[in-house]
Amino acid sequence: MLSGGRVLRAVLGFGLLWTAASGGTAKEPTPTKPLPANGDYATGIYGLTFKPPQHASYCPLPEDWTGSDHGTVIFLEPPHACYGAGYPSSGRGFEPADTPRIEIYYGYFMGEDIEKPAPCKSVGTATLFGKKANLCGDTWRGLATISVSGRYVADLPAELSATLVSKPSDLSRYMPRFTALVASIRTCSEKWTGGGPDKKKTFVIGQGPRCPPSQWF
Repeated sequence: MLSGGRVLRAVLGFGLLWTAASGGTAKEPTPTKPLPANGDYATGIYGLTFKPPQHASYCPLPEDWTGSDHGTVIFLEPPHACYGAGYPSSGRGFEPADTPRIEIYYGYFMGEDIEKPAPCKSVGTATLFGKKANLCGDTWRGLATISVSGRYVADLPAELSATLVSKPSDLSRYMPRFTALVASIRTCSEKWTGGGPDKKKTFVIGQGPRCPPSQWF
């Protein structure tokens, strides 16, 4: 399984960047408004799909964004403002820092961490990829986090983590929406063209039914 600490560093690190930098001297990016997270989320690149909770929102990727598909952030209450994204799509700028949300990260499995992963403080289980998986509790800069992770196969071995982030006092309020999203995560398949020497060979990434129309929140 993924190391909860490693995933949180990768996913949450950029999520709070603009909030932390708001008092600095660097030029701040132009704020934008969050949008409703309607419809199924799908990535044909990594063969995954899930259903966001009702009334959730997201910070859209800028039109001139250049980066890599590695996930998203689903907000359970809308942030006051959005501030673009980092190179991985899982890193979105927003404020305030304590906006309740579900961080989604996925990517190819690169092997076990060199560092010994932090022990999981089990706070229950959730259904992920049709199987029970441990929910791991932790704290991050005064916020409570509940994470779950698992491995699957796209075209290569891959890994996924979903993390609920909220004020400790609000955690129980958002848990049902978090576990429902996690239970909806499934693999899907996408047909691509561009393989082989002539770049015309078709190939499929992922497993199972075709992915819904791609929608990168």
